[in-house]
Amino acid sequence: MKVISSQEAAKLIKDNDVVGIGGFATYCAPDELLSGIRNRFLKTSKPQGLTVITGVCSGDNSAKLQGMNLLAEEGLINVLIAAHFRNAASIASLVSSNNIAAYLLPLGAIMNIFRNTAAKNEGFLSKIGLRT
Repeated sequence: MKVISSQEAAKLIKDNDVVGIGGFATYCAPDELLSGIRNRFLKTSKPQGLTVITGVCSGDNSAKLQGMNLLAEEGLINVLIAAHFRNAASIASLVSSNNIAAYLLPLGAIMNIFRNTAAKNEGFLSKIGLRT
């Protein structure tokens, strides 16, 4: 196993990448990694145009620099796919001002996306919403 710093991990992310982020509200957010991504973006404007997929945006319903709020910089994220994003007030503000396109999916569907990605499956077809 190789251990790398948050700065080294942030350098692995390229413009327009799709990035999956764990954490759930105020719990288990990868703040060190998110800080590394933010710091790199502020210094170099890289990476930009990310698509971020997460279950419930990590945060404490405030604009504090923690959780997903660490990525609330214009140009860093183009698309957010989440089950809920209000916990990260700065992200929610970017969404409501149309600076980030946001798509809300059921949490179970997002967890299936993560599960199938980890299993290297090509995808999955959800029955959620059919015949409604």
